[in-house]
Amino acid sequence: MGLLNAIIKNIKHNNTTNNRQKSSRDARTRISPVKQTDKVTTAESEYQIIASLDEITCEKCGRMDLKKFKDSEYEEGKTSPPFHDGCRCSTAPYFPPDEIDRMFPEHNQRTARDPASKEIYYVNGNTSYKKWKETLSDEQLKAIELHKEQEKRKDINHEEYKIICSKLPDVAPKSFAGYMRMKNSNSKNYIGLIDKLDNLK
Repeated sequence: MGLLNAIIKNIKHNNTTNNRQKSSRDARTRISPVKQTDKVTTAESEYQIIASLDEITCEKCGRMDLKKFKDSEYEEGKTSPPFHDGCRCSTAPYFPPDEIDRMFPEHNQRTARDPASKEIYYVNGNTSYKKWKETLSDEQLKAIELHKEQEKRKDINHEEYKIICSKLPDVAPKSFAGYMRMKNSNSKNYIGLIDKLDNLK
């Protein structure tokens, strides 16, 4: 599998969703910062980054969570989402934490999802992704790592299928699902397909 492995090594590991999901999420993300930051129009207005507290959020987005910027510093990809393909971050007007606690003493919360059980629960609204992750158990942290590995494998499988369709269009499976059935069962057809791909080098 020399040729296939050589190509797969060049895959970017931070691509964690398929192309359709990425396109849809990026479209929503590009809309949200504009609409939300437009709500505050004063010269000194600021906004903050909002990431999701769950196992899907990548480390880059996690580091950006609750960071604040002036409106004049707005730059997509650097100080505003999307930060990468498939980014789920959004923005919101920034208010000092003590002001939010004063205005909403009983309702300053944000949602989080248990990486292991997938149950939704609530944490203090000022809890950043970093602080949230520090509260997780070993089991929950392992669930995050497992998700990352699963997403990497999905990316590799999709890339493999794209390569096979490009190099061997006459014998390539008609669907990605069909390709995965062949691969997971390690069928003769799959083995023959990979042998043909290697013979192209």
